[in-house]
Formats: sequence, C-alpha cells, structure tokens
Amino acid sequence: MADFLFVNAEAVPTPSVGAIPPNKGLHTDIDYTKNFLRELSDKGRQIVLITHSYGGMFSANVVEGLAYYQRSKAGSPGGVIMVMWMAAFVTPKGQSLLDMLGGNWLPWVLPKDDGYTYSSQQEALFYHDMTSEAQQAAIAKLKGQPTQTFLEKVGYECWHDMPSMYLSCDKDQALPLAFREVFAKVLGNPGLFSHRRLLFSLLECA
Repeated sequence: MADFLFVNAEAVPTPSVGAIPPNKGLHTDIDYTKNFLRELSDKGRQIVLITHSYGGMFSANVVEGLAYYQRSKAGSPGGVIMVMWMAAFVTPKGQSLLDMLGGNWLPWVLPKDDGYTYSSQQEALFYHDMTSEAQQAAIAKLKGQPTQTFLEKVGYECWHDMPSMYLSCDKDQALPLAFREVFAKVLGNPGLFSHRRLLFSLLECA
C-alpha cells in the first residue's frame, strides 16, 4: 500500500496485546504510540493516522498536542494532519470501551479470571471472507487482551482539532452496524468499504 500511495508507512505495535502479566492497558498503549508519533513528527513527517478496532480507542488520545497545526504554531516540524477510523471505536472523553458497548460484553468477547479477555467465533467474525487455511494461520497469531484495556477511560477527543474520517467496512461481522453508524456520526464523515480488511485487498480500500 505504501508503494501504491507513494508514502512511507509505519505499523505501530500495541504493547498491551498479549502482555505478561496482564497489567498493561489503554494508557500504556497511549504512551507508547504517542512517543512513536512524536519521534516521527520531530523528523518532519506529516502523518495520517489510520486506526482499526481497539486502536481507535487510544489513537484519539495519542495525537493530543501532536496536530500539525499545533506544532507549526510552536515552530516544531511535522505532526498529525488527519486521523482515520477504519471499523474502529470512536470513544468520547470519559468513556471506556465497555461503556461504549452499553456496559455489556459482546457475545464473542470472553473476559476470564486470568486477567485477559479472549475472542471466540473468529472464523465467522474476523476472517469470514478468507480461506480456511488463511483463517487458521491468522487465528494462531491472536493473543489475549488484558481486560483493563476495556475498562480504562479515554481522555481526549481529537476530532475537534484535526480532520477526521470514519471508514465503515460493509462486511464487518464483529462490530454491529448500529455501533459503526454512531461512531461515524460523531465524526460526521462515514464511508463504506470486512473487519481485518488490512489483511488483503489494500488497493481496493485505497
């Protein structure tokens, strides 16, 4: 996709995923990603931040103070010029991921006593439009998510400070359409194009 768009692309790791012990959460991911973006900004990079699923939760926080226009006014190079939520959670300030689900876990989201939350029905919900072989390869890479990531609250609404867009994947089986419509309305710019779309068909999305 980077070659197609003639831009540099960076994939940012999420420290909370599979963390041992499960003591890393939303704020750990916020701090890590913010430092990552700050380093890119200091190199003069103008950044379009693309978020997916849970990534939408912490991404709204990480750009606080890193907007291109804010850094420009301060005489600093680079910065975030746009945030795009792709089948991702758009979470208002003071809300947690579980709050956004109405306080109820989705049927396929399984919190356990070991401090992690796991998914189920992955073939049907995440990878329904892939071959069986590809499904199993993707599922084998999944890790438990510390439950605290679902409980910690967001502290910033970046869409007030920079251009923002929501891409609602039309074949997404994991996040109900009603939720995605609410998220898109918050940003005011819905678009249409399956959960985990990043695995393939990148040119189609572009």
